Amino acid sequence: MKKSQFSPEQIIKILPLAEREEQTISSICREYAISETTFSRWRRVYGGMSVNEAARLKELERENSRLKRLLADRDLEVDALKELLEKNPELDRAARSGAFPDGEGALNAPGLPVAGAQSLDLQLPAAA
Repeated sequence: MKKSQFSPEQIIKILPLAEREEQTISSICREYAISETTFSRWRRVYGGMSVNEAARLKELERENSRLKRLLADRDLEVDALKELLEKNPELDRAARSGAFPDGEGALNAPGLPVAGAQSLDLQLPAAA
């Protein structure tokens, strides 16, 4: 999409000219070299906003775009992993059971009990 030559702050300063009836929409459009369609779109998007709100809107739009790209990347990774598991059923079984394909055993993770470990059965002091 083409980048606007006007910042949101500039747009918000232009819109009230028509609302206060200082100028007609046609004269505003001629003065700023924009079409009436553009003016109507600005009014729909930025109408009634303050400069801070417009800046926040732009920030949220950028963040939304970034998150959509991250989600698309994650979807591609998931699809690639699914395809890999379909091609190699042994990896699929290992992933589901928590074992390595060569029979090494369960996967260990910090903070999780180890398979076959004994409980410590520690007594905690009574709360005062």
